[in-house]
Amino acid sequence: MRRNLGFALRKVGHGLLDFVTFMEQRRASYITQTLALDWAQQPQKVQPAQWAERLCFVRGFARYRSATDSRTQIPLQGLLPFRRKRPRRSLNGAPSLDARFGAP
Repeated sequence: MRRNLGFALRKVGHGLLDFVTFMEQRRASYITQTLALDWAQQPQKVQPAQWAERLCFVRGFARYRSATDSRTQIPLQGLLPFRRKRPRRSLNGAPSLDARFGAP
């Protein structure tokens, strides 16, 4: 329904399809915190922030599923509390530019 309303949920949608496939391969009939963590941490060569993002996809889906399946475990907030690492900005950029270009 949300896709029909114009929401861009491609990344989440693909992630959830991948998670459902992961569940089917393990013959799991409901979501557990352990299963969600195992799936979220699968890609080993990514930043931990991507693991947290993947777990967030499952957390939202688990909330939805818990309304109809009481066995569903909603992964706790903060299990993978990582943020993307961004380059640090220099608060005083002029001196570093002078040094870089050899200005007096």
